[in-house]
Amino acid sequence: MCGMVKPSFIPPPDIHQLRDLMRYRVKFTNILTGEKNRIQNCLTVSKLQLDDVFSDVFGIFSRFIIQHILDHPGERFDVALFIDRRYKHSSEEIQSAVDRAIFREQAPKLKECLFHIDQLNEHRERIETKIFRLTKSYPYQLELTHTVPDFAVAPLTAVTLIFEIGVNMSVFPSAKHLISWAGRCLQND
Repeated sequence: MCGMVKPSFIPPPDIHQLRDLMRYRVKFTNILTGEKNRIQNCLTVSKLQLDDVFSDVFGIFSRFIIQHILDHPGERFDVALFIDRRYKHSSEEIQSAVDRAIFREQAPKLKECLFHIDQLNEHRERIETKIFRLTKSYPYQLELTHTVPDFAVAPLTAVTLIFEIGVNMSVFPSAKHLISWAGRCLQND
C-alpha cells in the first residue's frame, strides 16, 4: 500500500490467454505420455517386442501392425505388407517380434488407449491452432526469437518464451531481474 513492495509481473490479457493455452497443451502432452506408457506396458505384457525393431512404437507402420493384430486376433500375417524397405531391421526380425497375439485381457485396454491417444492428438492440434492464431499479433517478436538456435525448428519453443515473459521487457528493471523472475538464478543452498 505504501509502495514499498514492488508488484508482481502480471501479463497483459492476450499473453495471459496464450499462457493458459500453452499450459493446457502441456497437460495434453503429459496425458499422452501416460497413455503411451500404458500401451507399451500392454505390449510388454503380451510379449510383443515392437520397441526392439521400431524406433517409434507409435509411428505409422508400427501403429498399422498393432491395429491389424487387434482387428485379427490370433491370425498370422505377413509383416512385409506393413513395413518400408528403409528400416534397419529385416522383415524376418520384425516378423519374429510380432508373431505373438495380444493377450485377451490386454486387448480392450490397448484399444481404448489407442482411441484416447487419437482424441488427445486432435485436441492438442486444435489448441495449437488457437495458439498460433494468438501469436499472429507478435510477428516481430516471433521472428526475433526464431533467430535463437533450435527455436526455428521448434516454433512452440519461441511461443513458450513469449507467453512466459511477455513482449514488454520494460517491466523488468534489468536482465538479472528477468532471470530471477524466470527462476533461472543459481542458488547456493
